[in-house]
Amino acid sequence: MPFDRMPTLGGSVMMRGMNDGRFRDRNMMAMQTEYRSPVWFNHIGVVAFAAVGAVAPSVQMFEAPLFHATGGVGLRWALTKGDRLNLRIDRGWGRATAGTYFTVGESF
Repeated sequence: MPFDRMPTLGGSVMMRGMNDGRFRDRNMMAMQTEYRSPVWFNHIGVVAFAAVGAVAPSVQMFEAPLFHATGGVGLRWALTKGDRLNLRIDRGWGRATAGTYFTVGESF
């Protein structure tokens, strides 16, 4: 498998708070959750998120020490009412890593 096509942890979609591609291998296992709450007339909202994930050369090699956790908070500003088009700013943290993300759209 080409190096640039291997699964990676980190970035603005999965494992926010970890540098994109910090961990890379042939297999990835990750889980993410996000809680969203409107704050002002359904135009402004806040989110809290957490994720855990790992990469390994084979499925049989996934072990607890390989897993990394991240979490963070963010703001959403609804650009349109029905299409879920949001301007997002997220700040995420992990062990010895952090990241701020400005994006348009949704993380998932």
